[in-house]
Amino acid sequence: MALLVETMGTADSGAAMGWTSVAFSGGSTLGPFAGGAIYDVAGHYAVFGLAFAILLIDLALRFAMVERKEAEALLARVNKTSYGTICEVASPAKVVPCANEPDGSESTNADPASSPPGPLADSPSDSNPPHLPPFLRLLLNPRVLTALWAVLSISLMICALEAVLPLYTQRLFTWSPTLSGANFAVFLFPILLDPLVGRLAASTNLRALFATSGFILGSLAFFALTVVTVPTTVCKAIVWAMLIVLGLAICLASTPPMLDMSAAVEAEEERSPGIYGPGKGLATSYALYSVASAVGSLAGPALAGGVMQRLGWVGVCVGLASLYAFSAVLMALFCGGWIGDKWSIGLHDSESEDCSEDIDR
Repeated sequence: MALLVETMGTADSGAAMGWTSVAFSGGSTLGPFAGGAIYDVAGHYAVFGLAFAILLIDLALRFAMVERKEAEALLARVNKTSYGTICEVASPAKVVPCANEPDGSESTNADPASSPPGPLADSPSDSNPPHLPPFLRLLLNPRVLTALWAVLSISLMICALEAVLPLYTQRLFTWSPTLSGANFAVFLFPILLDPLVGRLAASTNLRALFATSGFILGSLAFFALTVVTVPTTVCKAIVWAMLIVLGLAICLASTPPMLDMSAAVEAEEERSPGIYGPGKGLATSYALYSVASAVGSLAGPALAGGVMQRLGWVGVCVGLASLYAFSAVLMALFCGGWIGDKWSIGLHDSESEDCSEDIDR
């Protein structure tokens, strides 16, 4: 994700992050369906074989990936934009010398008093040395912490449902493993709208609205799933309908917090250059993002399985609904900045507009 933001830029990364969320959620939702179908046909060894094949493909793609900085350097060498001591040719009449080559005119015109006293003054991070590790500084940022909580909640929910829903529907409706896993395929239809949501969230600055709406929808869907306790056609329809609503909730709640985390890190680096170290802000934030996703993936099945044994299906649904309701409150309060600051800015803007109208009159 850090490479994606560095390559696309924060302003243009909304749709790209949306496609990343489609890939993540699509893999998570299609996994049970593919696993159930392969298990019915070829047994559990074939399921693990498919997993190892996917891991090998992923490893090969990682080795084949070229970062933007390396690609730019390679293109610069291919296009022969560097000629000896000349770094850049802007026009036939103007050349820019290399930074490592001394220039006579520059040395004669330079003022010794204005030159830095030593090499330590060249780094912007030295004027504001970080006293805490970058990951601790990021965890102290409420917007970053809120985004990490969002991805943890979404990952926990998906993995919790993957652990309990196929077994529960298989036992309640006497479905086969393939049909139980196929329920997750309905997740994919609303999730395909994620790139559009990401583009809108990046261009309209409505990240808090999208994220809060998504978690509210998810909470309501889980409360509706509590009625699925008898093997009737109505309960089957409720399962499919609420899975579609949950897919829409994931679509609304996944990308906007990621965009807000990137914006928060870049805003902090603009206020205090070098606060996270050179090039470490986005990289560290998305490393924490991956950790939060992994924690949710590990905690989801364990918590859902334990609650299922003690409290049953209704207990799992109520617990996930409560988690999403709490997440909605956090998104409303902190996503895009503290809600009190946003209100004060809105009131200030409205007062400024009123004053301008009075002056015009």
